[in-house]
Amino acid sequence: MPTILLASWPILSFIAFINARPATTLLLAVFIPFLFLPEALLVRLPGVPDLDKVSVITVGLMLLVFLQAKKFRSIKPATGFSKEGKFLAFLIVLLFMVMIAGTYMTMLANREPLLFTVEFALPGMTNSDVITRVSAIVFMAFPFYVGQRYFGTQEGQQRILYFIAVSCLCYTALMLIELRFSPQLHRWVYGYHQHSFVQHVRDGFRPKVFLEHGLVVGLFLFMSVLSAVALWRIKKDKKWLFAAIWLFVMLVLSRNLGATAITLLIVPIFLFTTRWVQLVFMLCLSAIIVTYPVVRGTKIVPINSIVDAAATISQERAASLEYRLRNEELVLERNRLKPITGWGNWSRGRVHDENGNDLTVVEGWWIQAVMEWGWIGYVSLFGIVVSPVFMLFFIRKRRKIPTETIAVGLILCGNFIDFIPNSAFPPVSWLLLGSLAGYIFRTGTVPEEVKKSNEQMTGVVSYSRFPKSDPVHA
Repeated sequence: MPTILLASWPILSFIAFINARPATTLLLAVFIPFLFLPEALLVRLPGVPDLDKVSVITVGLMLLVFLQAKKFRSIKPATGFSKEGKFLAFLIVLLFMVMIAGTYMTMLANREPLLFTVEFALPGMTNSDVITRVSAIVFMAFPFYVGQRYFGTQEGQQRILYFIAVSCLCYTALMLIELRFSPQLHRWVYGYHQHSFVQHVRDGFRPKVFLEHGLVVGLFLFMSVLSAVALWRIKKDKKWLFAAIWLFVMLVLSRNLGATAITLLIVPIFLFTTRWVQLVFMLCLSAIIVTYPVVRGTKIVPINSIVDAAATISQERAASLEYRLRNEELVLERNRLKPITGWGNWSRGRVHDENGNDLTVVEGWWIQAVMEWGWIGYVSLFGIVVSPVFMLFFIRKRRKIPTETIAVGLILCGNFIDFIPNSAFPPVSWLLLGSLAGYIFRTGTVPEEVKKSNEQMTGVVSYSRFPKSDPVHA
């Protein structure tokens, strides 16, 4: 049943959402499969790359967009390209091309098998691996395209924030079931656990529902908390404040320390700082993420101090963190043999003993990218991911940056921080990234009197029964 559902989802989504409104159709085609389709499952079809949850979401979107093209013409993107938008569009296209070319270079550098024993060897890369990787890039890029084409406006971004908050509010009912009865929903519905059950026992239970891991649930809860806070600020409706409080309570109950820390960092920046501080924060964090492997590889990062700080919170979490960091050092040491192209797939970049047993655990998205695709793959991938957030700072004098756009940028910053220990960047995040890029692509000039507003605008919370007297945070 799970295999049939996964393979048939693109057709099911085309039929189920055919009569929905255009923007709602696209969002439902992303959120429903992301939240409910089975995880850790591959559909193998002859002549095409294997299909997983992410790829069937993209195929479903493609069917909707290409076969119902007239329907989506009613979603009008903003017109006109600024010089920053033209530069960003050129940069993203260039980086996608570099990523594809870098994949071929990685294959050429890793064609030989890695022999360990007579019975065991890791295969070399072939042209089929390049095709699989390029297909993955296309599946990754299409939600980005949908975001920039159909949701690259203030209204489009607000619609995505609404879907994140409301869908997660509904999802909390399922989280409560798993908090009480243990993470079993995926097994009850699909017949198997999508990830290790032991990893989700933390002085209680960490829910994973139908997502890849409990850590992804935590990340989604962070995104929903900030979305609800943003909707409260935008709509001046206290129900969104209560929603944000409930979602934060669920985040704490979900036992996701990292996502909770990200929320406690990002939400106050959104609520209590000026627009200038918010933009500088996004600029600096984007730069840090792109250069992080350099800093990490030079051993400037104080690993022992970080582990000691974690130990003040939990000895168990500190031991887990130290284990991850030591494994990253092993992988970075091996990667120095092929720093430009990396080692490709088939776990060739991991450290093995003389019998071929894997000695490493690699969980952060950044270390996976460096290990498999080298500096070419890392810079091109993370350049695409951070460049729209990075460019927000440079459009501030051309157009007033609204609350919705700031919220999208800060949600993505939370994702960036999560890249360091974890590897989740789901289709919802690609949709948000595309919407931010689309907003920057089509940024025009504004009257002189608003050019200084982004520096002067504060984020201090104010509430009144008389909305017209409230300070506007747009």
